[in-house]
Amino acid sequence: ARGNAVLPAHWTQEDIDEERERQRLEERATQERQKRDRRSVAGGKRLSDEDWSLLEQLLRNVSSTRASIMETMVFCLDKSEWAMEIAETITESLTIAETEIPLKVARLLVVSDILHNTTSSRQAAWTYRREFEKSLPDIFEQFEIGLQRSESKLQVAQTKEQIVRLLKVWEDWGLFAPQYLRGLEAAVIIGVRRLRLLSSKGDLSREPSWLEPKLVDWRRQHFSQLEKMCRTRGLRCSTGHLEPTKVLSLEEARKEWLIDRLVTYELLAYEKEQARLQQAKEDAANKLSRRKSKYAMEDIDGEDCGDGFPMDEAELDGEPIDLSTPGDIYNAVELAKQAPEAFASYLGTAGAGAVLGVVNHSPSAEEVLRVISPEAADDKEMLDVHQSSANEADETEASQTEAKSSEARNNLLRDIELEVMELRASLELKGVHRDAIQDACNKKRKEMMKEHQAKSDGKKAVLQS
Repeated sequence: ARGNAVLPAHWTQEDIDEERERQRLEERATQERQKRDRRSVAGGKRLSDEDWSLLEQLLRNVSSTRASIMETMVFCLDKSEWAMEIAETITESLTIAETEIPLKVARLLVVSDILHNTTSSRQAAWTYRREFEKSLPDIFEQFEIGLQRSESKLQVAQTKEQIVRLLKVWEDWGLFAPQYLRGLEAAVIIGVRRLRLLSSKGDLSREPSWLEPKLVDWRRQHFSQLEKMCRTRGLRCSTGHLEPTKVLSLEEARKEWLIDRLVTYELLAYEKEQARLQQAKEDAANKLSRRKSKYAMEDIDGEDCGDGFPMDEAELDGEPIDLSTPGDIYNAVELAKQAPEAFASYLGTAGAGAVLGVVNHSPSAEEVLRVISPEAADDKEMLDVHQSSANEADETEASQTEAKSSEARNNLLRDIELEVMELRASLELKGVHRDAIQDACNKKRKEMMKEHQAKSDGKKAVLQS
């Protein structure tokens, strides 16, 4: 650590030595930067002493206010031909462990504004994106180390939430690949820990069973391949500062160092995937619950349950119904359709089915049949009433059949999508490429649809035979 800064309590001597080595390399890089002449490279000009002092003052006094961030961002864009040196200076200011968290957040917001304006017409403004893409993994990893030093859990939680929102904005802007941004998020949210040190203490929380195949595969590869994987995933990948130890050769030390960071990435990816699957299951359960609730409450929704004309209160006086006119007969038919049992009590021994045309040998029923039979009816309107009622019944039955068919199809599609989601999750955990995952999911979906269609055709064939 620098000066008399307080180090995290859980750091070992090996961690302290690694931090000191990192700072030594940074100082050496600073000295080399001052000696190099990069004027032939875009954004490679060197700042004058006056501009250098102004930049340091801006970074030292920047705050989270809009005006302060804009002032620093405008200076950087105006000096875009000096982008490489400015980016290195901002990176160094963000990787000092003892810097206060609010000041680090403000400097990170400056970086965000600079990246947002890299598409401007300023000459060499695009070089900021190139330079920060190299240094952001180191910035975010050191940011997490700084959060460990904070004694306020509330401040740590709020800062992490703010960083996650910022990364989401970067993804919406299309600044970097989603895989790269996920690595930056993993460095802050999960944090890098040394597997060898944890395992020596009996802590295997970072080596779950689902990760063992990947650990075996990584340890078989050359460290240069692991460096490429870390680079594309937004993780620190430079291993030039590492040295062999009594236990590990230089190549093994580099492998372990890189694997520690790849594990961090995979832990966050697994956590996000599990959260997504859990949310999908909860959404499906809520949808099913709402559907059941809808069907259970459809009969008590305050709507009229019948399709005919409502009965007047005067007609519900307990007196026998008069069937002497066609209008009275029509009302009786409607009442019989809505409440056959109640209508039966008005006819005595004759059931309501008599009015609906059901053969009954009761004398009262025969009288009713004579009244509404086609031969005895003088009013042609009665025939239209019967025909209309039959059509309405057919339409209702067809509507119900269509609703049941639609519901069955929706249930089928939901089940198929759940199967496809589970397949996608399992393939992603195995590290399969996303194009191959998409092809496998499409194939699974088509196979399940064909299987359902074959079953439906078989049932139709059986019914027709």
